[in-house]
Amino acid sequence: MKNDLSSILAVILLFATVGISVLTGITVYNWIDPDSLGGGLLFMGAWALCSYAGYLLLSRLIGLIHKEN
Repeated sequence: MKNDLSSILAVILLFATVGISVLTGITVYNWIDPDSLGGGLLFMGAWALCSYAGYLLLSRLIGLIHKEN
């Protein structure tokens, strides 16, 4: 039973990480709207920071779910 739960959490984590990357990229692009080199660099940095925050929250959430079972 424990291995089944771990497998399900791994698949959820896989899809969630891709979703976080795509959604934060779209959101930050619309937020910054880069039109120059400086805007592009700002977009890349903001995308990296927002993605990192999303990954951190997701890993903490998965850790809490995994510890409960």
